[in-house]
Amino acid sequence: MGSNFVKKGLNMHFFFTGGKTKQKAILDQLSFGTGYAYSLRKMTSKATNAIKVRRSSDNTELDIGFSGNDLDTTSLLSFVGSVNLIKYSENITATGWSSAEGGATALAGAGIAPDGTQTAGSITYPLTTSKWRYAATGLTANTQYTFSIWIKVETGTFKLKISSTDTTTWVTATVSDELTINTGWVKYSLTFTTHGTQTVASFIIGDENKNSGYNLPATGTILAWGAQLNEGSSVGIYNRTNGGIGGDGYVVTWYNQFGGAVNPTQATASDQPRIVSGGVLYLQGGKPSVEWTTPTQTSMGLFYTTIQTRQILSVFSMGAGIGTNSRLNGGLRILASNTTWVDAFLDTNGVAVGSLNSETLVDFDTIPVIQTATITPLQIINCQSSTATSIGMIIGNLGGLARSWYGGISETIYFSTVLSPIDTGKLLKDQSKYYGVTLV
Repeated sequence: MGSNFVKKGLNMHFFFTGGKTKQKAILDQLSFGTGYAYSLRKMTSKATNAIKVRRSSDNTELDIGFSGNDLDTTSLLSFVGSVNLIKYSENITATGWSSAEGGATALAGAGIAPDGTQTAGSITYPLTTSKWRYAATGLTANTQYTFSIWIKVETGTFKLKISSTDTTTWVTATVSDELTINTGWVKYSLTFTTHGTQTVASFIIGDENKNSGYNLPATGTILAWGAQLNEGSSVGIYNRTNGGIGGDGYVVTWYNQFGGAVNPTQATASDQPRIVSGGVLYLQGGKPSVEWTTPTQTSMGLFYTTIQTRQILSVFSMGAGIGTNSRLNGGLRILASNTTWVDAFLDTNGVAVGSLNSETLVDFDTIPVIQTATITPLQIINCQSSTATSIGMIIGNLGGLARSWYGGISETIYFSTVLSPIDTGKLLKDQSKYYGVTLV
């Protein structure tokens, strides 16, 4: 087995639609028994969804499909959203929100929000020294942030200020000009820079007498909704939160593109691999990648029960600084069960060498790696077994055995039979072209 297969003549498959010729999806062109395909691109005509993703802001889950033959990253990033350090953006009575001074009170769900829902909160200021605030944590020193919030009144006008104060020292503050609140929703914002040791801040809406000596001109009530705190000098895309800071997307399920129920899943949130971090999509070689980001997290994996397999082709990258629980320069855990391990491990030259800790290997370690010149960029590995083996499927790590995978996986495909040399070469060439990996 080697990349010499891709040098042979390949049979291309086409079909006609609407008077135009269209090439069939790569896996529709191959002949094999049973297949299980997990990828962030569309590889079969049957595929509708690629992955199920959980967003960190409120733990909502959503199936993400394809745009053409690629992952629908627009829908993915829109769903996950950007980082919002206000953990309860639409419930101004939840944890983190409180009266700072002057007996201010708040009521959740008191009015219609800008999005048409009954989620706007009311803040009542009984004194001219009243304040309502949010206490934020997790800020980075010497970093610019922008706080924003929608505010309106039901009738008349109301004047107030918005300020940011370092709650460690209660000295450093950034204060807005006096704002005149009217009956239409307006998003107000305040940009500030944390000082050299600042990691927390309070955002005060109302009176501000710490630095500017400002008091409210009058008492009254406002409606507020959609608070956000993001890095940068401008207001970011609004990300609704309900207990989390948002910006992270975790893979709950990776769907088999051949259909059916063989969809490896991880129900435990802390063990789910990530595909979006801080509102930024993980990429390897310019293509989306599911990432295992903790070198010693041994239980982070996607699981299914058992499948029959004889050949596996995977596209992956390994992280730098592998933890002590990993194999030499990392290991690609593509299949395993509690009693029989089927792993492909790489030595410092990127050659599959098998286990370093005497697991049973079912000869998946005998096929050389199709790779680039160095160990960390995207690589393609092609493994075969001499006999069909029934084993538990794992993409990532198996918990409880102190073995971890650290890096990214873009696609992994299992076949119950060994592909012909021509079909193997065809698939390797397709992976090479799509991911920009040079076969050697």
